Amino acid sequence: FYATLFAGFLIIVLLALILSDWGLSPQHKYTVTSRGVDFVSDSEEPAQLLLAIRESREFIVAPQFVQEGPENSYMTQSLTAFNAVLIGQGKKVVAVGRLVGEDGSLISCETNFGDPKTSKELSAKECSDMLASYSGQFSSVTVFISLPDPKLGRPRVILSRNTVSINPSSFESVSYVSYVFLSSLYDDAQSMIGNANAIVSRI
Repeated sequence: FYATLFAGFLIIVLLALILSDWGLSPQHKYTVTSRGVDFVSDSEEPAQLLLAIRESREFIVAPQFVQEGPENSYMTQSLTAFNAVLIGQGKKVVAVGRLVGEDGSLISCETNFGDPKTSKELSAKECSDMLASYSGQFSSVTVFISLPDPKLGRPRVILSRNTVSINPSSFESVSYVSYVFLSSLYDDAQSMIGNANAIVSRI
C-alpha cells in the first residue's frame, strides 16, 4: 500500500515538474531555435524583431562581470565580438561593463559613453539610471549579456524592440551565443569577428 502510494506521489511530482518545464524556463509566446540557441519573444516573431534591431543606429552592450576570476575573460570575448561587428557595421557602441556580486546584485559599472578613449566608473545607481535612460530611446538597442545559468537547457536570446538579453548556459557558450545572435543580424559577422580575433592574437 505504502509503496503504491509513494509511487503515485512521485508520478504526480514528476508530471508537475515536466508541465512547468522543471520550473526553470518561463514560457514565451514565440520561440525559434537556431543552431542550438533559443530566440524567444513575447511581442513579435523573432525574425521580425531581428530585422528591426539590425537597423538601429546605436547599441548599448552591457555584459556582466564578477569582481575577479577567469570567468571575466569569457565575458570580455563576447564584448569584443559585439564591438567588432557593430562598429564594422557603422553603429555607435556604448560599452557598459556591469560588476555584480555573488547574489547577482549590481555593484558598479564601467562605461566608455560610446568613446573608445574614455572609461569612467559609475555607482550602481548611476549605472541603473544610465541604462534606464537608454531604454526609452527608440533609435537604440540595449544588449544585456548575463553570466551563465547552468540550469538552462539551451542558451537563450530574449528579444524585444529595444532590448536583447543574451543568456548563455555555460561560460564556454558565452562567445557562441553572441556569435549566433550577431550572425542572425549581419551575414558578414563571422569574418568581422575573425579579423578582430586575428588582431587580438597579434597584440
